[in-house]
Order: sequence, then structure tokens, then C-alpha cells
Amino acid sequence: NSFQVVTAGAWASGGNVNTARYHIDGAGTQTAGLVFGGNVPPYSTATEEYNGSGWSTGGSLSTARTGMVGTGTQTAGLCVGGWQGSTNQTVVEHYNGTSWTAGTAYPTGTRYSSVVGILTAAVTAGGYDTNYSNQSNEYDGSTWTEAPNINTTRSGSGRSGTQTAGLIFGGDASGSSTTAAEDYNGSTWTTGTSLNTPTRNSGSSAAGTNTAALNAGGTNTTVPGVISATETWDGSTWTTSPASLATARQQLGGSGSSSTSALAFGGYSTTTV
Repeated sequence: NSFQVVTAGAWASGGNVNTARYHIDGAGTQTAGLVFGGNVPPYSTATEEYNGSGWSTGGSLSTARTGMVGTGTQTAGLCVGGWQGSTNQTVVEHYNGTSWTAGTAYPTGTRYSSVVGILTAAVTAGGYDTNYSNQSNEYDGSTWTEAPNINTTRSGSGRSGTQTAGLIFGGDASGSSTTAAEDYNGSTWTTGTSLNTPTRNSGSSAAGTNTAALNAGGTNTTVPGVISATETWDGSTWTTSPASLATARQQLGGSGSSSTSALAFGGYSTTTV
């Protein structure tokens, strides 16, 4: 349940989330954050809200699951897909600051996808359905529309930005960590500047915009082990930050508005789950 805040290029410990878990996700900002779902074990419906200093219990998800993805704000959140038992989920839920309600089901049961944007203008990328996926879909709050495929098939990538200025990076590309990054302009995915270090199982730790992003933690199949390193993106270059997570971990959650104002929470601190 470890929790950290990054401000002005340094990580600082914050109040721990109440329910320790991994394969979680979140939404919101550094002072109005949201965390939900994940694996305790077992699969969790727990939702918690962050006010800049501490976590409080929010409304529970309708469907307990792990490996789902989220975006939006603390009062207009989006949770997509995931995994429960032996089944990839199509379940989509909306959060209004108090409770979760059903949204329109995702076209394909998928876990470990990535999503950027807001509740009424989001885009997903990749994930795992029956295999590693290159699918992408846009959501307007009520309807899913197929979007162009991403260029590097993967799951669990980091992400930031909006539906018309999105960014994904890293992830698990068919069993191996990748450095690949891609930009989305609302109609096309374009290969961008790669991360410095291959990462996977770290997508939920990302935060920011497509010109001020952050990626922290994860695992690396090239040099096996759990990662504490942080990289920041300024729109043209990935830079390895001197600030590392206090606890190296994978499958953590995160949220934030920029590379210098972000949250990282939960996760798993060994390579084997």
C-alpha cells in the first residue's frame, strides 16, 4: 500500500492507501486522486479518494476485478475492462464522485490495456484479450468507436495525455519489455521517441500530458528485476530522473496532471506475483 508524491522532480512519501493491492489503476490529479480495483488477493471492488494528504473510502466498483484501466477525474472517472477469475472483462463503469454506474461495454474482453483522456473523450490502446493486442477504441461517454491500431502490439504500457494528444510508452510486447512509444493525434498512432529503459507492468504509474509525462517503476526482462527508476518526457526527450521510487515495484497505480505533479500508489515489490 506504499504511496508516493512527486513534486518538482522529487518523490516524497504520502499517506498509504487503505487497501494494499496490485494490478490497480487510478484517475485524477495529485490533490484529487482516485484508486480502484486490483488484486489484494482476491479481486477487489475497493475505491479510495485522495485529497492531497490522505485517502478515504469511496463507492465500490460494481464488478470486482484486476488489470482494469482508468482515466478521467475524481468526480468523472472511467474504468475499463480487466480480469476476473478466468475471464477478460468487457465491463465499463463511470464514477461521479460518490458511486460507480454501468457504462457501455467494451467491444472485446480485455485486460492490461491503456487509456487516456476524460470520461467523455477517451482512447484505449493495446492490452491482452486472447493474445497481446494492437486494438484501439475511442469512447464518448456512451459509444465505443474503433480507432486505428497501435504500431507495437503490447499490454500494460504507460500513458498520458488526451484523446487528441495522447501518448503511450513501454509495456509488455509479447512477453518482453519494450521501450516503444507512440503518439495519437485523434486519428493516427505514430511511432515516437523510445524510453531509455525497457519497462513492463508499469502502465498505471504514468501521469501527465503528451509533452510532460512521467513513467515510474515496473519490471525489465533485459535486466530482470523490479524497477524504482523514473523517466520524464518533455515532448522531445526522455530523461532518467535522479529521483527514484522509495520502493521498487511493478503493477502499481498512478495519476497526475504533469511530470512534476503526480501520484504513485500500491503495486508489487517482487518480480513474481
